[in-house]
Amino acid sequence: MYVCGGVIANSVLGVGGFGRVDLVYAPQHQKQWALKAISKAAVLQSKQEVYVQSEREIMAGLDSPFCTRLVATFKDDCYFYLLSEALLGGELWRHLKLGGPLAEDHARFYCACVLEGLAYLHHRHILYRDLKPENVMLDARGYVKLVDFGFARHLPGNKKTWTFCGTPEYMAPEIIMNQGHDQTCDYWAFGIFIYELLTSRTPFQHADPMQVYNKIVLGVDQIHCSPRLGCDAKDLVYRLCRDVNADRLGTGIEGIMHIKHHIWFARVDWASLAQQCIPPPFVPDISKDDPTR
Repeated sequence: MYVCGGVIANSVLGVGGFGRVDLVYAPQHQKQWALKAISKAAVLQSKQEVYVQSEREIMAGLDSPFCTRLVATFKDDCYFYLLSEALLGGELWRHLKLGGPLAEDHARFYCACVLEGLAYLHHRHILYRDLKPENVMLDARGYVKLVDFGFARHLPGNKKTWTFCGTPEYMAPEIIMNQGHDQTCDYWAFGIFIYELLTSRTPFQHADPMQVYNKIVLGVDQIHCSPRLGCDAKDLVYRLCRDVNADRLGTGIEGIMHIKHHIWFARVDWASLAQQCIPPPFVPDISKDDPTR
């Protein structure tokens, strides 16, 4: 346990390359929050200052029930700190690994929530670039939110960016090939996300990142698709994960609405979901303070 910035940290939620995230308690507010501590030395050594600044600026402007909310920022001699809402239901990744592939209705609910989050970001010309179950967390009610905006960036208009970033198994081929990418890389990642929730693995999974990249460049048409994917889910994944980004579902005039109108999402009441009126398929037990239990 330690005290920092008026909050008491007593459990670790996650550890990354630049620091860690703790579950903290603020006695003056009687509330729990998540505190992300980013090492200044590690950031400077890897020349990642621009990403820290971008994450702080992007999170400060977010106001969506499907994206984590930033409460405050501060710093000391060693760390930058981002204080955000505590999502006590834990990572969707943990639930997936403990329980195995999700039932289709459960996966559809979580994917619909994620799509709402991506729609919100894209409407504000923000690329997310790090979609994966580890970055999707459950709140106390069982709804999910996008977290960790370290790779996110503003990209207005029809511009592209060439930064090589993301999680290997979720990276679109244009990122790997350094061809420039835009928000359509998030549609590719969304297809991989659907696949992983329904099968508990990614379509390009391999221990060697270079083999992952090679598989991605060969394309989704070359993979042996898991029989766990139903026809509609398979169609959606294959239409999202097209090698040519302009061919991906969601890139036309309708944008993300085209994805929402796919038959796999036919049962989703999007208006009710946006208001979070739909009962979640699973309500986490948050009786304990530590969501990593």
